[in-house]
Amino acid sequence: MKLSCITIDDEPFALKLISSFVEKNQDLEMISSFNSAKNALKFLENNLVDCIFLDVEMPDLNGVEFAKILAKKNQKS
Repeated sequence: MKLSCITIDDEPFALKLISSFVEKNQDLEMISSFNSAKNALKFLENNLVDCIFLDVEMPDLNGVEFAKILAKKNQKS
């Protein structure tokens, strides 16, 4: 069974690098990549994933804030 994954990073090179590592791993399935945490949150409103590879330092919404938002949403479910 593969784990479904998304990657989130505001730096294009880093996003491409992380995504390529995920795609090379036979146990992971890349669902989507995002250069914005806000866009990833919108995606996750209608899609479930098993794993998120997340940059910590991003503009607008950083990785820590993103994780806190997800934690609150999961508590309500």
